[in-house]
Amino acid sequence: MTTEERLLALEQELGRVTRLLGAQGQAVPDESRARSFVLVDKIGKPCATLSVIHDMPWLVLLDENGKERATLGMGESGAGLALRDEKGKPRATLVMSEGGPSLALFDENEKVRANLGLNKDKPGRDCTCTTRIRNAQRWAPRQ
Repeated sequence: MTTEERLLALEQELGRVTRLLGAQGQAVPDESRARSFVLVDKIGKPCATLSVIHDMPWLVLLDENGKERATLGMGESGAGLALRDEKGKPRATLVMSEGGPSLALFDENEKVRANLGLNKDKPGRDCTCTTRIRNAQRWAPRQ
């Protein structure tokens, strides 16, 4: 092995060790600021986004095909979580609004099939349940 070959091999090894140590020994900032972050996998494919939309924070999780599967966000009336199927259609939502929490379940055609919510402003009608079989069945809590 020539001196040049030995020097090249040593430089390559030093670069590899420096990258390994640098990744582990780098200083981590106390705070990072941005309007959007994109989390990517080892090949650079987006897996999630954290961004501000209409001055509200949103977290979106993507599947292996890049489709939105879970969304957590804030709106003017409260917070919400949406879970989507492999086609990107909403199948379940959980919303916390000024009127109280509600859970909705959707079929593959995006029709609401079940809805459960609490009504803070309706005494005696604290909970509302709607299904495709029974519309707007209401009941008071058990005593």
